Parts: sequence; structure tokens; C-alpha cells
Amino acid sequence: MKQFIKALDEDRYCFKYIRNYFPDISEEKKKAGIFEGPQIRKLLRDNSFKDSMNEEEKRAWHPTTNKELVTKLVDSSHALGCNMSIKTHYLRDHLDRFPDNLGDMSEEQGERFHQDIKVMEQ
Repeated sequence: MKQFIKALDEDRYCFKYIRNYFPDISEEKKKAGIFEGPQIRKLLRDNSFKDSMNEEEKRAWHPTTNKELVTKLVDSSHALGCNMSIKTHYLRDHLDRFPDNLGDMSEEQGERFHQDIKVMEQ
């Protein structure tokens, strides 16, 4: 969530929607993508937020899994009779060995920090 918000251009409709959706959060926190768990869940359930995104933002918001992407690449290459690089073969053959959460970031400490700061700001 944090990386997605930080990557958005402030002039885009999607960022403006977030700005208006959370009027009580400071502009600095919005620009930095700093949200608490309940705010994130509220935004995830909001269909209007998803409608405010363009196609590129939607693809970044709902990325396909690597396994699906590599499988489509391999199937398409095979159907066309193309030779694939050895790296693609290796990746396809070893995808099942990587854990599903590989590369996920835990923001528990960051979220806890911001909850503490919120209490101190009040």
C-alpha cells in the first residue's frame, strides 16, 4: 500500500480520491502513503477507489502472480514455436519451490509506530 501510494502522481484522479477520502489525515502522511490498518481495509473495500484508477494503476494494485505470468509466457512461446532462454526454463521449473510470501513486506512495526504517534498527536 505504502509503495503504491508513494508512486502515484499527485495530479492523478486516484491520488485526489484518496486525499478526499481521508480528510482528517495530514497531507504529509497521504503523500508518504502512511495509513493505519483500519484505513487500509476501508480503502480496500471501497469500489469507488478501484474505479478511480486507470488501467496501469489497476494492474499495479492487483498484480498477477509470477507463476501465472511465467506459465503464460511459456505456453505462448511453445505455441509459437519460439525458443526460450535457459533462464525462463529455470524459472518455470523452480517456481513451486519459492514461498508464496517471498518479497512481501511486513509493515507491522511501521503501523505500530504510526498508531503511537497518532495517540501522541491527540
